[in-house]
Amino acid sequence: MTYRIQDIDRGIVMTQADLRGFYHPLGFRIKRKVAKYVWYATINLPAFMAGVSVKDHEVDPTFVSADSDATYEQHVAMAKAMAEACDASQAEAIELILRNITRKMSVYRKQLAAGKLDGPPAYVHELTKDNIWGTTILALREGFADKFKQLRANNEKHKRAA
Repeated sequence: MTYRIQDIDRGIVMTQADLRGFYHPLGFRIKRKVAKYVWYATINLPAFMAGVSVKDHEVDPTFVSADSDATYEQHVAMAKAMAEACDASQAEAIELILRNITRKMSVYRKQLAAGKLDGPPAYVHELTKDNIWGTTILALREGFADKFKQLRANNEKHKRAA
């Protein structure tokens, strides 16, 4: 069992949509911009990429959900398996998503520190391995690191050739 290209694409599309207004399972989009929705978009990204929302679909054995007791190493193993299944455009989209999510959470941390946070503070986290948000971001970065390096090398090669 490997990660499927259509599930990876769905993860990218759903996460991009959620970052612009969180999609509620009851069929409407929440426009309010709060840390809670960035947190959920982060946690949902690997789940969507694994195809957990698809009926009658076996999920890759490396998949670990955010609510499991999985180690950081298990999260990295999952991310590496996902990276292997990605093509260059998918890897680039994931890299941009991770940057966007990290940037948004940084803004929420600053708002929280200034006492101006809109929404519950429980969803504002540091980029560390001691919380599931940080674990997810760091594991995806580490698991996709070789793909991201390849992208930069290819981009540089094309720039020089142009």
